[in-house]
Amino acid sequence: MQYCPKCKIKIRGQKSCCPLCQSKITQEEATSFDVPAFPPKKPRKVSRVSFFKLITFILVTAEIFFISFHYLSHRQFPWVPIVMWSLVIGWLDILITMYLRNNILKVITVEVYIAILIDYFIDKKYGFYGWSLSWMIPASFLGLCLITFLIALITKLHPIEYISYLFLNLVLSLGQLYFIWKGITRHTLLPVISIAVLLVINAGVLIFQSRALKSSLHRRLNF
Repeated sequence: MQYCPKCKIKIRGQKSCCPLCQSKITQEEATSFDVPAFPPKKPRKVSRVSFFKLITFILVTAEIFFISFHYLSHRQFPWVPIVMWSLVIGWLDILITMYLRNNILKVITVEVYIAILIDYFIDKKYGFYGWSLSWMIPASFLGLCLITFLIALITKLHPIEYISYLFLNLVLSLGQLYFIWKGITRHTLLPVISIAVLLVINAGVLIFQSRALKSSLHRRLNF
C-alpha cells in the first residue's frame, strides 16, 4: 500500500501517480507494503452436493459405456460385469464415507460388512469354491474386531461407545454356524475360531467393564 503525502491517503497497489491529485509518487516518497491492489480471490470450494452429483454423473457415464461395450462385443469379455459392479460399489463406498465421515469406526464397520457380502456373492457367482466362507468372512470378522479395539484405544472411546460394534460383530459372525451346520463350509477351522474369539471378547468386555457400562447407561437414560 502506497501513501500520497499531499492528499494524505493510502493507495493500494503500485501506482505511478496519485489517482486524486495526479501527483507523482516515487518509490522514495511512498511507503509500500507490497499489498496487491485487490484482495486475492479465494479458490471456490466444491460443495458435498456438487461432488456427489459429479461422481454420480461419472458412474452413470461409465455404466452406459460398459453396457454398450458389453452388447457390441456380444458378451465376449466376462470381466465387464465385474467392472460395472465394482464401479457401483465404489460409488456406494464414497457415499457412505461422505455420510458417516464424522465416525470412522462406523465407516470401517459398514465397509467391512459390504466387503463380506461382496466376497460371498463373488464366490457364489464363480464356482462357489467356498473360500469366502472358509477364510475371507471369518478373517474379516476377526480383523474388524481388532480394528475396533485399535480405534477405541487411539481415540479413547468409552466402552459404551464401542461395545455395540463388538456385539453386532458377534451376532453377525454367528451366522457362520448355519453354513457349518448345513455342511456348506468346507474348512471349519477359521470360522469356529472366529466365533469363539468373538464370544470370549464380548464376555470379557461385559464382565470387566460392567460397572462402567452400567454407570454410563444410567447417565444416558437418566435413571
